[in-house]
Amino acid sequence: RESLPDAAKQRQSLAAYCKAGKLKQAARLLTEMIATDQLLLPDHFAVLILHCHKQRLWAQVRHWMDRALESQAALPATLFNCAVTACCKLEDLEGAHRLITRMNDCALKPDRDACTHLLICQAVKGLPYQDVVQTMDAQGLAPEITTYNALVKNYCRKGNLRNAEGLVADMREKGLRPDATTQKHLLKSYCANGEMDRAEKLLQQAFAARQELLPVHFGFLVGEYHKQGLWAKVREWMDMALESKQVMEVMDFNAAIHACCKLDDVEGARRILSSMEAHHVPTLYTYTILLQFYASNGLLREGETMFHNLREFGLKPDAAAYHIMCQAYVTAGDVRQLVEMMDEMQQQGHVPRRPLVNSVLKM
Repeated sequence: RESLPDAAKQRQSLAAYCKAGKLKQAARLLTEMIATDQLLLPDHFAVLILHCHKQRLWAQVRHWMDRALESQAALPATLFNCAVTACCKLEDLEGAHRLITRMNDCALKPDRDACTHLLICQAVKGLPYQDVVQTMDAQGLAPEITTYNALVKNYCRKGNLRNAEGLVADMREKGLRPDATTQKHLLKSYCANGEMDRAEKLLQQAFAARQELLPVHFGFLVGEYHKQGLWAKVREWMDMALESKQVMEVMDFNAAIHACCKLDDVEGARRILSSMEAHHVPTLYTYTILLQFYASNGLLREGETMFHNLREFGLKPDAAAYHIMCQAYVTAGDVRQLVEMMDEMQQQGHVPRRPLVNSVLKM
């Protein structure tokens, strides 16, 4: 009883250090208290554990929880939950299970947040989805879409698609319907792992069932097929995205315009550019793609219009755009326009490259 006032003062000192961001001093003080067998209260450990948890100093949370358990202090569930979360963040699955066992021995129950972190840690460590579901049931967690999505996301991050699909099946068995977020994680992982048939099947099913779809769903396929040079597939999925009224990202529009140009689909490129202009300001890269296409196909007047439109959108032609136009005038034998374009190019600080100079000299 006589030690209580001193213990209260120590608690205030610990809190003051943490509030001032002086974690080293707080840690030193508590270490000295432990070493000198001073009266230790749960609040002493709580100050550091809660502060470190707030600062996401997971190793420190685990360290001070271990010290608290060694002190035989009666600790509240809040500290156990913080420590379980910390162990999971450190991928210390054994430590998390040990803490939950200790909680059960003390008639305490982990909260939903701590249990969710435990489940995620199991997924990150690659445990079979059946084990994750068993843990979920053992902890009495009611099925929630956000929990399942977090687990699917972490399985997909590790490329563990079979377990991710197993969880999705378990979701359906428990009456939960996979949502747009679930689809996003699966599609991203399918595309990243080159499983394009499965990605297409999933998106086609969602499209046919009129489920909620996001631009990123189509963007995964457009981007991956563009990377693979499968131009017809890029155009196909961009058309489907526009059909479903998706507002795609600039890079997706550029990929689709590039694909149309590779397929010599002038009308397709124009249609996609028109859709792009309704939602975004086309980039210099957008116009460079089209300039190159028009120049390569002898469509000089369309190229000139595109070069003019570029400026109307406040974009400044770069060296590549000037060289494309100059080469087009060389091919068309239009000396007057060539001279004007080369003069303008040099005024803008761009030096004609040797291939262009050689082409001009041969005219």
